[in-house]
Amino acid sequence: MRKLLFLLLSALLLSMTSCRKDFEFEPSNGDLGFSKDTIYLDTVFTNIGSSTYTLKVYNKSNKDILIPNIQLGKGAQSKYRMTIDGMRGDNGKIFKNVELLARDSMYVFIETTVDIANVSNTTQYLFTDQIEFDSGSNLQKVELVTLVQDAVFIYPDRDNTSKVIETLTLNIGGEL
Repeated sequence: MRKLLFLLLSALLLSMTSCRKDFEFEPSNGDLGFSKDTIYLDTVFTNIGSSTYTLKVYNKSNKDILIPNIQLGKGAQSKYRMTIDGMRGDNGKIFKNVELLARDSMYVFIETTVDIANVSNTTQYLFTDQIEFDSGSNLQKVELVTLVQDAVFIYPDRDNTSKVIETLTLNIGGEL
């Protein structure tokens, strides 16, 4: 009987001391760390998607934080898309209430696809934006920069049997 009472008291004591509160998140205080301050996406050809680029975001504090807003600076009109730790957000442009545990990090994946025909100023082939973390006095930004080239791709003609014809006719100097 004495052993049973000791076992029950030990189990009760262990269960009371091992309990912890559920994760309680505090608002972000603008003390995030970033693996890069500017992300340069390589030259992108019109209508062809870029490679996916990675940004790592660090929570340097000892507290679990809640980032109320992560978004692209140009919002829905931005040429960029993001995925944050596997979440797509609002069309990859706006994320709300993103949780980041103490001394942890998260990945932000960035990509772009640009159609040069939809750009009003076709002399500007350098596209920029920012990823904005939080807002107000806690606002932190990471710059995005992409050079876009307009490309014309030449494909060989195909005949009706789907065999590729190996010749291309180029009109150079007005002569064939």
